[in-house]
Amino acid sequence: MIAEVVQQTDFAGNVTRMAAKSVGLILFAPAVQAFMLLVFAFIYWSMLKTPPVLDPDNPEISSRQNAAFRYRWSAWTVAFGALMLLTLFMVQLSMTQLADPMVVTWASMVATGLGVVSALVVSLLT
Repeated sequence: MIAEVVQQTDFAGNVTRMAAKSVGLILFAPAVQAFMLLVFAFIYWSMLKTPPVLDPDNPEISSRQNAAFRYRWSAWTVAFGALMLLTLFMVQLSMTQLADPMVVTWASMVATGLGVVSALVVSLLT
């Protein structure tokens, strides 16, 4: 295993800062991943526990709309949560120099942009 961990790279992919390997430094990325997993699990759980908002004039239509809303946003939450955990995993691999920092940088930007665009699409179509 390596003695130093990459902490920062420039846009050309060159290492600009290294740090000595420590337990806290190595466990930071998995701790962030676990926290993100808990946040997305809480969001999913709170969506399940929220009472449906039904229109008394059109209960069948509003019930179908509510079901579609819950399904789409639940699917988005699970998919985006998995994408973010995968992105953080790639960052962890780049810290141990098993992944190219430029690939990780671009993958992080694409994943974030994909999440924002897909949230806008789900918002507009729901």
